[in-house]
Parts: sequence; C-alpha cells; structure tokens
Amino acid sequence: MTRRLVVGRLLALDQAGTLETVHVRIAAAAASVAPRTVWRWLAIARESGRAEPARRLSFTVTDELWACLSDLGGNVKALHDWMREHPHEALPSPTANTLPSLTTLYRAVQQEQRAGRVLEISRPAHARRDPDRYDRALAELALPGTACETGRITLPPPAAPCRPLPSKPRPRP
Repeated sequence: MTRRLVVGRLLALDQAGTLETVHVRIAAAAASVAPRTVWRWLAIARESGRAEPARRLSFTVTDELWACLSDLGGNVKALHDWMREHPHEALPSPTANTLPSLTTLYRAVQQEQRAGRVLEISRPAHARRDPDRYDRALAELALPGTACETGRITLPPPAAPCRPLPSKPRPRP
C-alpha cells in the first residue's frame, strides 16, 4: 500500500473526526511500516495539506557547467571553486540562489557519468603517452610475440603440449 493512499484515507477520517489509534495501526500494518511512521506522515500531511511529501530539489549539472568541467580537465573541486567565484554564471536558474556543496556537486557529476555523459577533456592528462612513442619502443625492444627488427609482428613458437606427470605413490609415515 502506498503512502499517498494511506495518508489520504487517514486524513479523510481525521477531517470527519473519526480517526482512532486502531486506524493508524491497521494502516501501518497494511503499509508495512511502524505506527509511529504513519503518525509522522499524518503530521507532515496536516502541516502541508498534501498526502505526499514535497520532493526535495536536486542539483543537476547544466550543459554550461559540464563544458566548464571539461575545460577544467574533469576536476570537480576546481569547478566548485569556479562556481563560488562566479555565482551568477554558475547557478542553473535565478531561483536556485544557493551554491551546492562539494559533495552534492560530486554526486551530480557521478550521476551524469552513470547516465552515459562523457567528459571531453580539452587538455591531456600528464599520464597519457603518445601512441607513436609506444609503438617505436615496442619495435626497438623486438620481444618475441611483439615485432621483429623490420617492424613486422612475429608470433612466438607454439608451446609443446602439456603431458601429465607420472604419479608416484606417496610413502606412508
């Protein structure tokens, strides 16, 4: 049973003046929650006038922020610092007047990446290597199975098939 259904029915009983503790206990059992939870739901619904709680607004990374994150090399902390320095450019809408925390920003970026969004980093990372340099080093080594002196790929000689070792009886102590 959903929260909206339970709270809606209990609010109707409350407005009619017939709400009793037994109603809350039965509703809690039907919703598989504790009676205290149902009382809390009712208190929230009485204050807000709605059977369902208001959804929290979540921070989302806009296309402009994503492009800025790409320009910063994927550094979320640097993006957060930039957002603190440029609040009018960074905030997605005029109604969102608070800067998200660093943790919230990390979660939003991770959520975007889990959804399949890819950072197009404009500056290469320090650990990246030139593929031509790697190929050259591989050719210079000329290890078996990599490349010969002429640059052609060579395969190692086939290994002999494995034979099982003859089993010897173990001496008993």
